[in-house]
Amino acid sequence: MHMPDDGNRYELNDGELIIMPPPNFDHAKLSAEMLIVLGGFVKSRDLGRVLGSDGGFLLHKDAASGRETVRVPDVSFISKARQSTQSGDKIYTGAPDLAVEVISPSETHKSIGDKLKNYFDYGVKVVWLIYPQAKTIDVYRSMDEVTTIESDSALDGGDLLPGFSLKLSDLFAVLN
Repeated sequence: MHMPDDGNRYELNDGELIIMPPPNFDHAKLSAEMLIVLGGFVKSRDLGRVLGSDGGFLLHKDAASGRETVRVPDVSFISKARQSTQSGDKIYTGAPDLAVEVISPSETHKSIGDKLKNYFDYGVKVVWLIYPQAKTIDVYRSMDEVTTIESDSALDGGDLLPGFSLKLSDLFAVLN
């Protein structure tokens, strides 16, 4: 809430300000497609709320130091059971159930690992990492439990989103 208003997007990792470069066109297309597909599935079943990258999640605030961890997934899902009445707040306090990140070429292994650690430390149940160049998705259920979905397969919603299925060839077709 107190991040600079200088036109940049930011995240916080334990109080450390991280500038998020603007996404490239492929990143934007994949994020939008996932938002549309996942959003339609969730809405049609009244499962909760799907959000884009225009809002962040206050995952943690240290009471003593005031240091915060704020992450802004490209797409996120909050189950109906975990929704709150925070409609007027500038930022959601807590973690989404699902965080979806489209991985940009500029992201490092360390920055991806930091995001994953934040997500799982503060209550995210599943993380989908979308790799546009490889046309794969890594599905994390914990830091140690990861499955890679190849481009000729389908992503499923598992226990979190039963019945959800998306062929990766359909998702990555937006890049053509």
